[in-house]
Amino acid sequence: MLSFEVRKYLDHIRKHPGDALNPVLLKSLEQKVDESNEGLRAALYAPEADLTWESRVILQGATNQTPRQPLVFPRAVDVVGLYPAVIPITNTNGLITPTLDDIDVALDMNSEKYFSSGSGISNATGGTAGQFVTLAAMGVQVPRLFILHLDAAQPDFGMTFKWKRGTGFYQDAIVTVAVYARYRK
Repeated sequence: MLSFEVRKYLDHIRKHPGDALNPVLLKSLEQKVDESNEGLRAALYAPEADLTWESRVILQGATNQTPRQPLVFPRAVDVVGLYPAVIPITNTNGLITPTLDDIDVALDMNSEKYFSSGSGISNATGGTAGQFVTLAAMGVQVPRLFILHLDAAQPDFGMTFKWKRGTGFYQDAIVTVAVYARYRK
């Protein structure tokens, strides 16, 4: 916690006043401030992020899954929340109008580090269900936030979508995910 780090710094300075302007100690404290997630709890109502990107793709009812949708940021970012949406674009009798609960999503960075895993440990191949989880679980309406530190020079935050029941059940739909982020210092 940031307050603990500040308290630790202050305790050190009280014992060693000459270190108050030590550039190494100040840089370390500054880094801890930049990495802190404190204050983001309010993001359940209004994410503390000045940037919004959005990934969009058409998921056809006859296609099981989309290609990976890359969202390449120009520099390192913190992703603090996601807002998914599904907009049906066909109206075929007998097919289900999809909702967020009908679509699974796999989230990754650079096609290597996964932020989602179905029924297992998150790793390069995913759990027993792979990297896919229910798209609705990604929304900020659930009392949970993402705090993803994407440290790469140009992080490639990828999303792949697929139908929960497979092909032949759903109307075609546009699937979007807004990404709330802020640049890392």
